[in-house]
Amino acid sequence: LYPSEYLVRIFASSRNKKLFQFCNYKNKKLLDLSFGDGRNLNFFHSLGFKVYGTEISKKIIKINALKKKFLMLVGTADNLPFKDNFFQYIVASHSCYYLNEDCSFNDNLNEISRILNTNGFFICTIPQTSNYYIIGSKTLKANEYLIKNDYLKIRNNYRLFALKTKKKLKKIFNKNFKNINIGLLENDYFGLKEKMFIVVCKKKWVLYIVIQLKTLIREEFYRTLIKMDLLYWEDC
Repeated sequence: LYPSEYLVRIFASSRNKKLFQFCNYKNKKLLDLSFGDGRNLNFFHSLGFKVYGTEISKKIIKINALKKKFLMLVGTADNLPFKDNFFQYIVASHSCYYLNEDCSFNDNLNEISRILNTNGFFICTIPQTSNYYIIGSKTLKANEYLIKNDYLKIRNNYRLFALKTKKKLKKIFNKNFKNINIGLLENDYFGLKEKMFIVVCKKKWVLYIVIQLKTLIREEFYRTLIKMDLLYWEDC
């Protein structure tokens, strides 16, 4: 298997490393979110990253030939098994726009932001509404689609997030991220037209501050309840 060409261009190009202000890769923790067949894991490892991977089931991990080389855990974009601020880089190649039941794309971005270090980098792809498997789908609400006509039959009945313009995409990402760079990934496989946005961005400081502030407020609230004998707490 060969790594995705657009990721090679993003991470290996001296021009793009300077454009995105990527820091030294050596021993930086990188998550390949929903790594699929694992085609990008060895590439990231060759750059010096400490590589982690998630997939949606143990079955997918079990059949991957690289499971003994890299730490692979079950997780989805809205529920990732890592502590806050753990990664310097997160890559979600064709993955973070899948929506679980009762979850929104904002829920996915919030969870990804939670485990990304302050000023850490997030690299992902998002389908355009003109992408081949969005065409013919059922519109559920703004930017959410139920796939009904996937040529490969692997996405049918999945809820996916997709957008029409870079402007709308940037507005959504702006809540959690800064330095938002948006490119295009467009391929025509003899009539099967893949049209994706490529996003490279950094986590905002302000998000980290808000999360910490909310944590402090919640802890203080619990302390107040304990003092008022309205809450019982026992250290284990």
